[in-house]
Order: sequence, then structure tokens, then C-alpha cells
Amino acid sequence: MKHLYLKLRYAPAVLLITLLVACSPPPPTTNPVRSLDAEQFHQIITDKAFSGLVAVFASWCPPCREELPELARLYREQKPEGAQIIAASMEKGDVKEVQRVVNELGLPFPVYYVGETLGLKYRIIGVPTLMVVRQGKIVEMIPGQQSPRELAAKLKATASGGS
Repeated sequence: MKHLYLKLRYAPAVLLITLLVACSPPPPTTNPVRSLDAEQFHQIITDKAFSGLVAVFASWCPPCREELPELARLYREQKPEGAQIIAASMEKGDVKEVQRVVNELGLPFPVYYVGETLGLKYRIIGVPTLMVVRQGKIVEMIPGQQSPRELAAKLKATASGGS
């Protein structure tokens, strides 16, 4: 009976601490999502200095949420060798949901909120879609989720100039 009394006595304090932690603001992001229109985004990836992968995604897409962490791992491993990876969201709505996904998945590479106009500009019919870009030219667009091996091969090809 004494143990039950002690548990009940401290229950309000435990509940209060739990609520304070759960209701506290999210940690600040270290990778803010930039909002761009399709033309601004096009200028980024068609710059001759850009050779890398472009991951087109949406926050509600389960395969995207599986592929993005693998891209993050590749980026962290190969960034010292000059690997370039960026992501663009075709999200409806606003940048907040995209930022939440970036924070949740810890994405280290640049992420842009472009919205549905991205799909129109590049004739993207579904997500995820991977664009392989070499010296500012889109050389390949691959719809659907890619395996870790395929992502690594495509990233390596952008650096070496092969496909």
C-alpha cells in the first residue's frame, strides 16, 4: 500500500514534466528549407558547376521517406570528395511540412520547397523521382524508389562523368 501511495504522490509531477517536454517547441533547424519557384530551382540545377543528384519528393510519400535517409548517408560519406545532392519538394501547401521532414530525417543537403509547379516544369508524374545532373544538364530522370546500390552508382557517375 505504501508503494502505491508513493507512486500516486509523484504521478502529478511526472505528468507535468512529460507534458512540458512534449509541448516544448521543436529544436531549431540546422538546415532551413528554402522556398523557390520552378524557374529559380531550374537555374540552380542547370548551372554548369552542378553535377549531382536531385531527389524530388513529397512529405506524404513513404518511398520518399525511405530513400531520403539513404541519400543523406551517401552525402555525408561522399561530401568530402565533392558529392552534390539536393532535394526538391513537390508538396502542396507550404514549406512548414517540408521543414518538419528535413528536421525529422536529419537531411544535411540543401532542400528546396518548389511545389507542384516542379512537376509541370520537368513533366514529373510521381515521387520519388531522381534526376541525374552532369555539368548543369539533366542526363537521366528515374521515377520510383531507388536501391541504395543504385543511388551510390548514380552519384558516383555524376562525379566521374559516366552513367
